[in-house]
Amino acid sequence: MDDLDLFGNLQAVENLEIIEMDAEIIRNSREALNPFQHLSDGQFIGMYRLSKELCQTVIDMVRPFMKEPSRQSALTIERRYISEIIKTK
Repeated sequence: MDDLDLFGNLQAVENLEIIEMDAEIIRNSREALNPFQHLSDGQFIGMYRLSKELCQTVIDMVRPFMKEPSRQSALTIERRYISEIIKTK
């Protein structure tokens, strides 16, 4: 294998590492997005089978029975509820 082939392989590996890092950033940012703000009404209904208003009403109803997050990194009540909707889908 000559230097040119070695350089090409090294470049390919570096490109794969960049792609993997970009994918991780996208995955993390997707998790941080607030679906109430970042989804249209139609997208929200398609994903969660409830309108934003109905979902917020249910969250307000169950809020008194749920513990508020104690850590800054913990999921909010809204996120926990939406996560449960996804699990039961």
